[in-house]
Amino acid sequence: PEKRQTFENLKMGRPFREIGSRPQLGKILNDNQETYKSGTLPDGVLYLVGAVDVQEGSAANPEKARLEMSILGIGKRHRTWIIEHIILPGAVDDPFGGAWNDLDNYLLEKQEKLYRRSDGLGMYPRLFLVDSGSGKMTDIVYSYCAKSYGVFPCKGFSKLVQRKKEAPDS
Repeated sequence: PEKRQTFENLKMGRPFREIGSRPQLGKILNDNQETYKSGTLPDGVLYLVGAVDVQEGSAANPEKARLEMSILGIGKRHRTWIIEHIILPGAVDDPFGGAWNDLDNYLLEKQEKLYRRSDGLGMYPRLFLVDSGSGKMTDIVYSYCAKSYGVFPCKGFSKLVQRKKEAPDS
């Protein structure tokens, strides 16, 4: 699309107009929306994972520092539900205190109190990924993950890009 836009604007001297159709947002939301209570598992959930994002706050608002954690339920064909979203406010610059300590307490507590499906099956996320993000937080995230069982650092990025001469997976 970018090359076509450049051609239309620069070579042909015409305004670029997108072609095609877009699905209606309301229809997509209604077709995919389910009602379930936070902290409970829909019946299609096969396993759980946890994802943690580190929010450093800012120089003007250091009190906004926090960890944001989502517990995700994964089902057939990679169907995903947000089971619970938890915000753990506190300092994130010490892997042994602040919000990290609250994350430790949450992980210990949840091992005893399982998430349950309607059939009674209880589950606990056995894998937690923590975004090691910016260079300032990388060492802190690595230190936290090194002392925690089932918690691993990961690196997020904004978009997937196919490399030149790379065949797509089939």
